[in-house]
Amino acid sequence: MKLRNTICIAITFAATSTFAQTPAPKPVAPKPAAPKPADAKPAAAKPPAAPAAAPAAKPELKPTDIVIEIGDLKISKAEYEMLISTLPDQVKAQATGADKKKVAEQYADIRMLALKAKKENITADPKLAAQMAFQTENFLAGAYMKELQGKLKVDDAEVQKLYESNKATYEQVKARHILIRFKDSRVPVREGMKDLTKEEALEKAKEVRAKLTVENFQEMAKKESDDVGSGADGGSLGAFGKGQMVPEFETAAFAQKVGTISDPVGSAFGYHIILVEDHSSKKLDEVRTQLEEQAKPEMLKKYVEDLRKSQNVKLNDSYFGN
Repeated sequence: MKLRNTICIAITFAATSTFAQTPAPKPVAPKPAAPKPADAKPAAAKPPAAPAAAPAAKPELKPTDIVIEIGDLKISKAEYEMLISTLPDQVKAQATGADKKKVAEQYADIRMLALKAKKENITADPKLAAQMAFQTENFLAGAYMKELQGKLKVDDAEVQKLYESNKATYEQVKARHILIRFKDSRVPVREGMKDLTKEEALEKAKEVRAKLTVENFQEMAKKESDDVGSGADGGSLGAFGKGQMVPEFETAAFAQKVGTISDPVGSAFGYHIILVEDHSSKKLDEVRTQLEEQAKPEMLKKYVEDLRKSQNVKLNDSYFGN
């Protein structure tokens, strides 16, 4: 996407929200004063009201404070930087990097057009006014939900419940393997090696397995494994969780005891001989923050449902249907 379009999408709402105009209140006709009875005593004179405090004068901007001018409108460095700080990270990086001036020009164009639209009162169009009102309310609702999410506290019982129900996803296995490929495998034939049939590959895998010990596994992986990437590192696959390996490999590795070597396990890559070095699970404290964030959307949903009931929100079923 081009820079200009990106910036426009990101800051159009911020700028065009200035279109909104508050309708002037209608004048209210003064009510005639009720006639006083003849014998009514004159009201006691009230002391004069203290004069209202004058609004604090807006500090006058120095020429060095102004970064953008559009006619009489002057935008200060602080005001512009405040806007930039609210934008998505990608746009923020452009606005503070090599494209700094292009972003400022785009912003100035948007403010200029917004001022022109306001002057010509295009919000007199009821469709446009309705669209703007919805955009404002949608923005406020989103900002409120974001603020609320930041304040939500997830109790320990809920965190524990989520941890127990997702415990399997926090399991990890650290393993090494030796791969013996066969024809049409997903890995290429090593240079100078024969393209084995499935039967030949299985026979070779069994022969390699018969020679393996935990102590010589790394050396054998460097020599025999057709997975040249891991083979160069003694067959190391590092630590991995569930869903990261092909199903046949994953099932075997997670079921295997630490410190043992498997018989050949077939997959679309070939035959794997697996050495499991560690099998662990992340502790609750390691994933607490992740679990708290996972719980918040459901809490927000419940909050909205409860608020809807308390505010007596109703929809006309004869119009919307059941």
